[in-house]
Amino acid sequence: MGLDLSPELAKQNLRRLLALELPARTLWIDMEASGYVDATLGVYRRLLTEYPNVGICLQAYLHRLRRTLKRCDH
Repeated sequence: MGLDLSPELAKQNLRRLLALELPARTLWIDMEASGYVDATLGVYRRLLTEYPNVGICLQAYLHRLRRTLKRCDH
């Protein structure tokens, strides 16, 4: 989605997808490595203010998952 290039690019690309998705369906953002957690959560939080149908998929094997869940409280 472009997160390696910039969080803003990833947000723009996801915004394009969300604009095409039906509001009743959820578009899930997934992250595959712990190095992407903070940036992915930042993009998710900003998109959630505009699109209530965006979701975040957290990796259960992350050691810091409990802390991450507390920060995702919305």
